[in-house]
Amino acid sequence: MDIKNDIHIMEINDKLYQRLKQSELVIHAKVESVLRQISSWKYATHEFYVPAPYQNELAGLPNGRIRKNIEEKDRLKIAGLYSFGFNAEGKILCSQEAPDNIGNGIITDIYEYDNAFSYYVYHVKYIPNQYTTIISISYFYPYHEMNIFQGINSYKDWSVYLYEYDKERISKVHRYASRWGNMPAEEYNFAYENNLLCAIVGEKRLKNGELYIHWKNKKVYNKER
Repeated sequence: MDIKNDIHIMEINDKLYQRLKQSELVIHAKVESVLRQISSWKYATHEFYVPAPYQNELAGLPNGRIRKNIEEKDRLKIAGLYSFGFNAEGKILCSQEAPDNIGNGIITDIYEYDNAFSYYVYHVKYIPNQYTTIISISYFYPYHEMNIFQGINSYKDWSVYLYEYDKERISKVHRYASRWGNMPAEEYNFAYENNLLCAIVGEKRLKNGELYIHWKNKKVYNKER
């Protein structure tokens, strides 16, 4: 599947952009409605519960560490703290990053579930009791025997992750962003050891001919493999 030019990917991009534009007038009410549905909060130093599998590892971003002993009333007072809101059934409904100045807005992700296997993520800047600006919208969904996570922003820049599976675990991921232009899509293979993810291996090779290890699980990674 050529994720740079695939007709299905392009059609979903169009639908997502239409959904983004249609949501602009109602997104503030949607955010405040979701916040009222939160049953419990969890906290971390950075992104911890992410919309798509291994999204941080693939993008080269750090994973957060769980923070405990945080009181809900203080969660937006600690700059850089990430809050993750769950409903009574344990589904994540939103995430927020505490800003330096709450008056400048709170970067917020709102989850809207299409069904048991697919969901939308609205990435917004939320100013409590005033207004909300939608930045981008993403969609995670099954497609044939794969999963796809793709998103688009208000400038029509888009990105896509395509997940391939082998025996119900991720075997390969293809990734592309429209801003990359003529650059090829990236491809990553997932290496396992004792049923644990050992490493994410890029298709490119280093100058010495060795495979490029994009990410490795330091707890199980074997340097001799």
